[in-house]
Amino acid sequence: MAEIDASAILQETNFAIDFVLAELQAEYDLYISMLGTFTNDRDKAVLKTNALSFVTNGILWALAEGYDIPTYRYPRLSIPSGINGIAAGVVPSIASAYALYQLNGKQKTSEEDPNMLAKLFNYPTSQEIEYPGSVWNFMNSVPPGDQSGKTRKDQLIDRWVKDKNIPSFTDRTAKKDLDIITASVSRRKGLSISTLNTRQTMLEQLSAEILKMKRLLYDLSMAVRGEKTL
Repeated sequence: MAEIDASAILQETNFAIDFVLAELQAEYDLYISMLGTFTNDRDKAVLKTNALSFVTNGILWALAEGYDIPTYRYPRLSIPSGINGIAAGVVPSIASAYALYQLNGKQKTSEEDPNMLAKLFNYPTSQEIEYPGSVWNFMNSVPPGDQSGKTRKDQLIDRWVKDKNIPSFTDRTAKKDLDIITASVSRRKGLSISTLNTRQTMLEQLSAEILKMKRLLYDLSMAVRGEKTL
């Protein structure tokens, strides 16, 4: 009887893990779709800027060289030639600088629809993104043998702060950044390519951390069947 009860608990915990992983994957897929739209818009804008730069540069240099061609009435039109030559150098330079600015993509007002990262930073959650007790207890536990005394959740957040792949997140208490990352508070110009990349990286690493529960469940299931001693 005890073995049956233990197996039922393990199965329920396994379902809880799958529930969280499914929601994390759903959010990840959504951000991939949004990122694709942002990236395509960015690439088109940069392409248009570069095309305009090339065309303008060619026209201005053609005019500059055209003015340098001597004629019977005007042997050398050095002034308009020089002006067009200068413009031919300045305009593409400005366009190139603008193209670099465009690489960041558009910035839109961020959502007000909390995601699975919200609870980790103590933001309110809804029923759809609430963590089951077993998973949340796991995230708030200290790994066996860990000398830091920090919970898995805190260690994960510390890792994010130091992660060079998340340059926009350097302070675990920065409210504005957390409002945007967790999609909990609408912020002007908060939603961008950088924001979506940050969310994706965090969701990936959070999923990997929660998947560690599967190994623990496996060990427990073996112990229940008497195949392993914990």
